[in-house]
Amino acid sequence: MYKKTLSLAVAACLVFMAAPLIEGAQEPDMEDGTERTVTFARCLPDGTVEQVRETVHVAAGEELSSAIAERCTTLLMEDARFQQVMEQQLGLYLIVSGGDGFHMALPPALLEIPLMRLSFNLLPSIIYCSYSDDEASTTITSLTGGDGITSYDGPHKVLAAGFVGVIGWSGVFSFQSTGYAGLTLYAWASTGS
Repeated sequence: MYKKTLSLAVAACLVFMAAPLIEGAQEPDMEDGTERTVTFARCLPDGTVEQVRETVHVAAGEELSSAIAERCTTLLMEDARFQQVMEQQLGLYLIVSGGDGFHMALPPALLEIPLMRLSFNLLPSIIYCSYSDDEASTTITSLTGGDGITSYDGPHKVLAAGFVGVIGWSGVFSFQSTGYAGLTLYAWASTGS
């Protein structure tokens, strides 16, 4: 029993040291147009993650999560690396999502050793969001043209596996108002009613 507990404790320490838990706080209340600085993470097709800080303009009456999701979409469409993946049309879905609630992004490399330039890719990148607000929105578009466009508004849950794209937070978890846009092999959503 002692060995199992010690193994779990060591594994938990490694995971927590490899990826920051919560970064980039954003304020959801936007009464007049304003600008916010947001840390975006690009989850690239080769499994690496690049972070970039940009200013997001939030128009009067617009939700911060909507502005972040729009900026994620722009960053996705402007990046040639994502365009190459999009052109291959390997049964991918384009997903654009944003809202208040719990957000989790598991990168493909949960354990990286930057000094040795080693990365252990265990899983495909996974995004999971549980939205709690009425303004939350998710649009899933099939790039093969088969199933068309599916939209979810209000409180709902979304899972994207095999995700490459841009997320509006850095780290593994976010509890703020934020969004993301990208390409995924598998997309699931539920209103949970």
